[in-house]
Amino acid sequence: MMKKAPLILIGMTLSLTGCVNEPPEADPPSTETGEWYKIIKTDTLPNTLITETVIGNRMYLGYDLVRISFLYSSGPDSTILSGCLCWPLKSDTCSELWLENHITALRWNECPTQSVMPGMLHSSLRRAVYVGADYQGSGLSREMERPYFNTPLIASQSIDCLKAAMTIMRDNNMTLHNNFYTYNLGYSLGGAVSLGVAREIEKNPGLKEKIHLKKSFCGGGPYNQTVLFAKFLAMPNEPLEYPVEFICGLLSILYSSPSFSEQFTKQELFTDKILSSGILESLESKEYNTVQLNRMLENAGCITLETLLSHELIDPKSDMHAALMRELDKLDLTSGWFPSIPVLFYHSRSDMTVPIECIESVMTRMKDNPDIEYVLVDSYNHTQAGKSFYTNLIYGLFKLN
Repeated sequence: MMKKAPLILIGMTLSLTGCVNEPPEADPPSTETGEWYKIIKTDTLPNTLITETVIGNRMYLGYDLVRISFLYSSGPDSTILSGCLCWPLKSDTCSELWLENHITALRWNECPTQSVMPGMLHSSLRRAVYVGADYQGSGLSREMERPYFNTPLIASQSIDCLKAAMTIMRDNNMTLHNNFYTYNLGYSLGGAVSLGVAREIEKNPGLKEKIHLKKSFCGGGPYNQTVLFAKFLAMPNEPLEYPVEFICGLLSILYSSPSFSEQFTKQELFTDKILSSGILESLESKEYNTVQLNRMLENAGCITLETLLSHELIDPKSDMHAALMRELDKLDLTSGWFPSIPVLFYHSRSDMTVPIECIESVMTRMKDNPDIEYVLVDSYNHTQAGKSFYTNLIYGLFKLN
């Protein structure tokens, strides 16, 4: 193990040339045994490319990966989404499978089928299988509407991606040991999605038996979005470190809840300043990343909730505010279950993007659970804590059981 781990460039992804820009025509999901999939592309990710992209240094720190990008079917409506499976080159069999749920990525190609992700380096080092879902509206499903922060939905889609990947392995003689383990990880939005994955697996005995989940690693996630919104709604004039998250959070509800969208429109939720700025159109073009969008908001003078959200939405006595809170409650991942498969939570007390109150909600509701480990750090902002989370993971500083 290296004495000093370099910083992980969590905000960096590498867009690969030659990738499919438009979703290809997909065959309809079949009713045959196994999860439906359609392989779109196979490429090789050299280990030197992975290390250069993730840690900024071109070196050998593991194995080359064969990446299989595929379409899969998810949910009762058989939504066609994309994801990838990475297999360590020249490996006959593997005993570990790592499911990574990626950070908030607002440009269409910041996703596992199109870019190099931090979890790929971890899998390369451990000679393990990697699976990553492109969130709906990204990758090969870029023309679809995004669920943004609808973490229960994204978690369900991520599990469906994993099941399809396991079928691909079976069909292509890519062997997992009988006693293989699956690990589940993510930071920021990915941290919340990872907790959603863990919750869904624990609640479904069939999934539990199929997936062999060993442990989840959840970093800096908005596990309780009611708490997150309440924290910032109480200080509407304070500058925000990450203002675009509140636009995404509202769009999540507007797009996911028919009852909410029947009552309220974008014009009622956002300020005139936002509506006339062109930022909503830039966001939904999927051509800009979070750094660029936050800079647009700063240049437009929209970095407080008062400049982002309508007065009625901020007003705690309004019907719109009450409706928002009811919808946010539906996205809460901290209640209604008590993990029995280990979960490690990683959070910074100084995080002002996903404040410490989000992890404190978990600690309160899941009090005295011996299967939960908390790692709380000081002095890191959200991005710095993300780099630290992946550094700890990749260099083996987190226990795997």
